[in-house]
Amino acid sequence: MGHDVTIAYLPYGNYDKEINAFDLRRQDLYTRRVLSPLHGLINYVSLLDVHPAEELPAGLEKTVETASAFDTMYTLQVEDFDRQSHLYKLRIERDRAAALQALSLLQSEARMQS
Repeated sequence: MGHDVTIAYLPYGNYDKEINAFDLRRQDLYTRRVLSPLHGLINYVSLLDVHPAEELPAGLEKTVETASAFDTMYTLQVEDFDRQSHLYKLRIERDRAAALQALSLLQSEARMQS
């Protein structure tokens, strides 16, 4: 249909476990290899390659906090959880970083379109 589709991804194998930089790069290479047959059909970009935006708008920051809370509740299968827990801190760190990188990517795409 002529649509220009881009998939942006983060190559974390586990959303609830920390990972060192070496293994993250290795997982990124694996993800690129898995997506390579799609070359020419869709675009794909690792958010690891995107320089993050300076800051999130207040509304988006609140959305990140809400998403991180839901991630934590889903993982622990509870509604009440400690916002000082390791899992919540990991989720909010990754979710915020992903939002900053995705915002930067979208802003870059918008500038190229205009």
